[in-house]
Amino acid sequence: MKQKLITALCLAGVFATVGASEILEPRQTVPFGPIGQESRHFVYPLEELGVGFDCAIEVLPEASAAVLCDGDTVAKSVKAELAYNYKDVEGVAAFYFEKQNLPKGKNYTFVVAPSSIRSVTNPEKLNGRIEVPFLVPADLGTAWWGNDDKDGIVIASAPDLVAYWRYETEKAVENPYAILYREDVEVSTYPLEVGWDWDLGQARIRFVEEYGKKMHFEKDVRYKVVIPEGMVGVAYRTDIVNKETSFSFTGGYVEPVETPMYHSFKFHIDKDNNTLQRVDFIFDTNTTLGPDPKVQLWTADMETLVKEVVPYVNDMINCFMISADFDNVPLDDEKGNTIVLTEGSVVSTKGDPTGNKRATLPISGHAGIDSTGILDDEAGLPAYDIYGRRISEPVKGQIYIRGGKKFLAK
Repeated sequence: MKQKLITALCLAGVFATVGASEILEPRQTVPFGPIGQESRHFVYPLEELGVGFDCAIEVLPEASAAVLCDGDTVAKSVKAELAYNYKDVEGVAAFYFEKQNLPKGKNYTFVVAPSSIRSVTNPEKLNGRIEVPFLVPADLGTAWWGNDDKDGIVIASAPDLVAYWRYETEKAVENPYAILYREDVEVSTYPLEVGWDWDLGQARIRFVEEYGKKMHFEKDVRYKVVIPEGMVGVAYRTDIVNKETSFSFTGGYVEPVETPMYHSFKFHIDKDNNTLQRVDFIFDTNTTLGPDPKVQLWTADMETLVKEVVPYVNDMINCFMISADFDNVPLDDEKGNTIVLTEGSVVSTKGDPTGNKRATLPISGHAGIDSTGILDDEAGLPAYDIYGRRISEPVKGQIYIRGGKKFLAK
C-alpha cells in the first residue's frame, strides 16, 4: 500500500439490517492509535481509513464511507478498494478521502455504508452500517518524564531530561527549547531534541553537549524544567502541539561545584561628600540574579547594617556585570565600611546552575576614595570585547572592556 493504512473497526458498532441472513461484522482492533477512556484518538491527516474482517472479503462497486461530526457529514470517500486478503482469515477494505486535516478538539464518527463489503466464502453475508467514533485531540495531552512519582524526586547529576507523549512527535517550531528554573528563577534555556521511538514521542533537554559529561544540581536546591506550549507537535500533524509541561525536582549533588566568581569589582564613590553611589561586580561568565539577591553595606566591624539593596544585571556594557545602586548613602568616617554580596545572589547560566558564595569586600579609607577605583592592578585584569568575549591579545585601535570600563587598545 502506498499510504499508511489505519484499520478502523468498531468497538461497539451499530448495524442496520441489509436483507441478508447473516451480518458481516468487523473484528475488534485498535484503529486510531492510543485509546482513551472514552474515545479513540486520530492524529493523522484524513486520507485513508480501513475496516478489517476475520475472513477474506470483496469490496463492492457501490461501497462508500463518510466522516460525520455532530451528525453532519464533513467528508465522503472518493474511492473504496480491497487493501488485502490473507488466506481465509483476514481481509481489509480501504476507503480513501480527499486529504485534509480535520479540525482538532472535536469528536467524529467514521461510517461505512451497509452492503459495501461481502464475504468471499459466503457471498450472501454483507456488512451492516458500521460506525466508529473517534476524537481528533486538541493537543498532545499530558506528558510524563519517565518517573511516575514526581513528588520528592532527587537528581544529583544528569546529562539530560526527557519528556514523553503517547504520539510520534516532531518539532513544531524551528528552534524548540526548554527553560531551567532554580528556586523559581529562570536560569537558562536549552535546545530540545524532538523525535520519537517505539511509537512514543519524546523531547530531550540536553544540558551538556560533550558525551559522558553531566550537569550537577546542588543539594537541597529546588529546580524545575519547563517546555513552553507549542514546542512539540504530532509527527503527522504538527498543528496538534504540546501544552506547557514541567518537571520539578530537588538537587542532590554533594561534591564541591564551581560557583560564579567575580574577577573584579568597582566602587563608585562621591569623594567630595564621602558617599557610596554604586557597586559593580564583573564576572567572567554569563550570570543572572538568584531568587533573593542582596548587596549590603555594613560598618567595617560588621555590627551595623547600614543599607541593603537589590542588585540588577547591568546591560549598559556586555561584560557580565551585576550592579547595586546605593544612592549616595554616607560612608562611616570612623569605623569604615564593608560591602557584602550575599550567598546565592548571582547564579551561573552556563555550566552547572550554581549560586555564588558569600563575598565580603572592605572599603578601605574614608573621604577621598577614587570613584573609579577597582583593583590595585587594573592593567592586569582580563580584557573583553563588546560582546563579552574574553580577549587574550587586544587588537590596536579596537575598543575593549577591562574592569568594567571601556578602553582603546594601543
